[in-house]
Amino acid sequence: MRIEQVYGISPLHASVLARANVFTVGDLANFSDLESLSKRSKVPLATLRQWQRWASKKAKASNQNHREVLAICTVISAVLCLIFVWSYKSGLSPQLDKAVADYNKGNAESRSGHYASAISSYKQALSLKPRSPQFLNNLGLALESKGEIDAAISEFRGAIALKPGFGEAHNSLGTALYRKGDLIDAIAEYREATILIPDVAGPHFNLGMGLYLQNKVDRDQKLLEEAVVEFRKGIALSPDDATALSCFGAVLFAKGDLDGAIEKYRQAILLKPDFADAHFQLGNALGAKGDIAGAIPEFQRAIAQNPSSSYFVAALGNALEAKGDVDDAITEFKKAVDLAPDNAFAHFSLGHGLFAKHEYESSIAEFKQAIALRPDFAEAHAELGSVLLEKGDTDGSIAENEKALASKPELVWARNNLGNALLKKMEFGRAIEEFRKVLTVDPNYFEAQENLGVALFGHGELDEAIKVNRRAIALRPDSALPHHNLGVALFTKGDLDGAIVELRQALVLNPDDVIAQNILGTALRTKARHIAQ
Repeated sequence: MRIEQVYGISPLHASVLARANVFTVGDLANFSDLESLSKRSKVPLATLRQWQRWASKKAKASNQNHREVLAICTVISAVLCLIFVWSYKSGLSPQLDKAVADYNKGNAESRSGHYASAISSYKQALSLKPRSPQFLNNLGLALESKGEIDAAISEFRGAIALKPGFGEAHNSLGTALYRKGDLIDAIAEYREATILIPDVAGPHFNLGMGLYLQNKVDRDQKLLEEAVVEFRKGIALSPDDATALSCFGAVLFAKGDLDGAIEKYRQAILLKPDFADAHFQLGNALGAKGDIAGAIPEFQRAIAQNPSSSYFVAALGNALEAKGDVDDAITEFKKAVDLAPDNAFAHFSLGHGLFAKHEYESSIAEFKQAIALRPDFAEAHAELGSVLLEKGDTDGSIAENEKALASKPELVWARNNLGNALLKKMEFGRAIEEFRKVLTVDPNYFEAQENLGVALFGHGELDEAIKVNRRAIALRPDSALPHHNLGVALFTKGDLDGAIVELRQALVLNPDDVIAQNILGTALRTKARHIAQ
């Protein structure tokens, strides 16, 4: 009841009391601190007490009326229930039985892959029972399986409108939205499903995969961490799901946890030994760990299960190339291209193998084909840049590496390649900038340290060049070039003793270094003259 129904409270008083959050008769009757209300409303305390007594009487009377109305409603509900039961027994039962029979028929047709027939059966069921969320959800699933994604989404939304807490429909809607390319909304639906049906594994797996895929766009490590949490929840509920274990392995691989990924792939294979994709992913993880000998048989097992997969064949080729079997690798790459001429990765892999054999023109053709098939293929642009640099086309190399970095700014080896091309053009300042960017991401990137030392020397920054060359030597003491570069820098600065030590070490590691031999000879002769004087 509105508070103006209390005797003595005018609309003006009501507006004053509303500012103190007192809106109804019940609010006033139950208000405990009338003194503070008096101060806030400027209404005398005695008046408030009188109003509260009247409000309490009205509230009690209202409650009595409410109980009487409730009793009447209860009687009416009981009568209506009896009428419904009588109606059901008198003719509605056959109609509902027919709806359930059509629904079950649709389920059987869906299981056997006859989706058009299933859709017809579900629609027949819905004509008899149009407000069934479960019927709508299953119709949506059949439509989705038939490829009618928009129609499926409409049915899932209809099911949720009838039953907002229908977790299964939220999960179904998430999958349909994902298939339509709307990953953000799909994740929201999967998340809702995990809240509504937390003890069902599927929504946790779907949410985990959605977060993993969104990380590929946003590059946000927190998404991967949340994906791991969801997969752990799902696997606790369904520990024997080989597909989920393999997908969990992919998430851990992306997170950099190679050991964890390998463990999950192996668990998936134990459950399903003929799981080709798990063998393939296990091979990738082993290869990333440097276990090429372990990776090769996994790729071979994947191919044995699915010999038509160009990705599996190309992956075997990459492992063979890493092992040093370049000719065998090229054979596999060519098989991959023959299996799928529109597979950009296969052309890229073949280009890489041909580059290793110094077949530059053929390599360039393959990289260009990979880019034609996938214009944003950053690695293909970067490798093409490497071949062009090898051929002396520095401008072409710079352009390709810049395209690679536009697609994938975190591709540090493309940035190192860009720095090398700038170094060849003697654009020392720009080269220094690119090498420093690489080292900001990865301070232990040896080639970038080495190249930065050369660029700094060319730029005339001898002290910095000496420091950087020492860091490169600390990373890889058995590499000749940093000793060579440090020796030259020390010689240029006039430190003959330091130069002699480094140049001698460079020649120990690379006896054919003619430049080091000449500078060392000059340093020794200069030192001898100084001693003689």
